[in-house]
Amino acid sequence: MSAIAVTVHGAEGRMGRLVTELVEQTDGLELAGLITEVGRGREAGEFHPRIPLTPQDRLTEIHPPRRRHRRLLARTALDGLLVAAVELNAALVVGTTGHSDEQMNSLALTPRSTAS
Repeated sequence: MSAIAVTVHGAEGRMGRLVTELVEQTDGLELAGLITEVGRGREAGEFHPRIPLTPQDRLTEIHPPRRRHRRLLARTALDGLLVAAVELNAALVVGTTGHSDEQMNSLALTPRSTAS
C-alpha cells in the first residue's frame, strides 16, 4: 500500500506544527506539502528541512487538479481551502475551531467524501 499524501494547511500555527509532526511520525502517511497564507511562503530549509512553505494560492502547484473544476473566488483562507479540496478531489480534515455560522455553512456544503 502506498503512503497517503498529506498537505497541512495553516502549517505555521500551533495545530499545524503538531499535525506536521504527527504525520511525519506515522507509518502510511507522507508529508506532501505545507500551506500558509498568501505572501508568507518560504523556501525549504527556512521553515521545514525538506518542504517549502507554499502560499495557499499556489496549492495546485503541489497537487495538480485531477479533474477540471470551475475556480471560485476565495474570500478567506477557509474558502480557498474548500475550493482547493474540491478542485483536487482531496479528502479534507478541518481541526480549526471558532468558525462563524457562515463558515460552518460552507463546511456543511462541501462534499464529505471527494477522494477516490
